[in-house]
Amino acid sequence: ATLVTRGKLWLIRGTSLTNDAWSGTFIRDEEKRSVYRIRWVVEVEHGTAPFVPRCAMCAVTQVRTVAEMTDNNETITKKEEYMYVIGGFAGWPRDDLRWNGERTRVTMYGKV
Repeated sequence: ATLVTRGKLWLIRGTSLTNDAWSGTFIRDEEKRSVYRIRWVVEVEHGTAPFVPRCAMCAVTQVRTVAEMTDNNETITKKEEYMYVIGGFAGWPRDDLRWNGERTRVTMYGKV
């Protein structure tokens, strides 16, 4: 799954047993014919993602405006950005202790 948020291109990859996530920053390339290149950074290593392993998932972002009261009774608003990983196909092998009988994922993972 891919999405653009926080000024970066995100690539969330997965198999039925592992996930990882990368972010790419666009860099203007003055020396080559292409206008930009991408510097990739691993954000989540294989197997450490906070969501259940899956493939064929989708990802979306949502920006929420949150109001907070200060000690002086002033309202401060701030924006919080959420990245959601939704759906997908996965499952542990039947002989694995983590096998739960499920093959599809309907869970969502939120704030990143």
